Amino acid sequence: MRGGVGCLIRKTETIADYSWGLDHGTWSVLNRMFPEADVLTYQLTIDYFQPPRYHYELAQELKPLRDRGVLVIGSGNLVHNLRALRMAAEPYEWAAEFDAAMTSSISDGDD
Repeated sequence: MRGGVGCLIRKTETIADYSWGLDHGTWSVLNRMFPEADVLTYQLTIDYFQPPRYHYELAQELKPLRDRGVLVIGSGNLVHNLRALRMAAEPYEWAAEFDAAMTSSISDGDD
C-alpha cells in the first residue's frame, strides 16, 4: 500500500484485505447514497478483539483522507443484531435509545 492509505497509518497495526469488494453493510448504504459510485471509499472492519481505543486511534490517523475527498466507512450498524431482527415491527426500545444517544453524540462532535 505504499503511497496509499497505508502510509497514513503509523501507530495502529492493520491488515489490508483485497480478497473481496465492499461488505454488504457498506455497499447497501452507498448504493443508495451514491448510485453513480462516484465517491472514493475506504472501508474498515471493526476488529471485535480490539478495544474501542484501538479504533479511535485508527480513525485519528485516517482523518487526512477527508481533505482528499475520501469517504471512510465502517461496515455494520451502530445497533445490529440480526437474530433479534423484526422486519415489519417498531425497533426495540433499547435499540432506539442507543441510536438516539449515538446520533446526539455524533451531532455534538462528542467523540
